Amino acid sequence: DFGNCFEKWVPSKRSVEESALIVTFYIENDGSVTREKIKKSELQSPAVERCVLNVIKSIRFQPNTDPSGLSVDYPFTVSASGSVPTRRSDQIL
Repeated sequence: DFGNCFEKWVPSKRSVEESALIVTFYIENDGSVTREKIKKSELQSPAVERCVLNVIKSIRFQPNTDPSGLSVDYPFTVSASGSVPTRRSDQIL
């Protein structure tokens, strides 16, 4: 899960209060995820970013009725306090 990915980052970045990560991906009609990539990252940790992308890729959504699929930008805010990543309510997808 995402928590496992971010636990790898948190211990080495205690001086940073929060960092943002935006992942972009595409939900195909069958609910599978494709075209996953990091759109923006303040983490400076390729290992954590790869982990997040692997989790995103493993998610299976309900089948999409839109024949063109669905493009998603999903923001995370990661806290150095060790909390799990959360989506900030002030950010628009």
